[in-house]
Amino acid sequence: MSKNKRLSEFCKQAGFYVRTASPGDGVTRYRFFRVESDGSTPNNYYGPANGVYTALGIKEALMFAEGLTHGN
Repeated sequence: MSKNKRLSEFCKQAGFYVRTASPGDGVTRYRFFRVESDGSTPNNYYGPANGVYTALGIKEALMFAEGLTHGN
């Protein structure tokens, strides 16, 4: 399973979703948001809501997302 697929699975299990931004400096940013009560995922990386966490790179994003699943 790819790292991005694992990231999506961890987020789904914990009721979160992730949006990305690649500003061109070689480090992809991953911003985590809670899924809305109606099941929607209305935010892009920049909002309108503030995310709960922003990871720099896939390794950090996977670590955070895996931690989300252990908290449930």
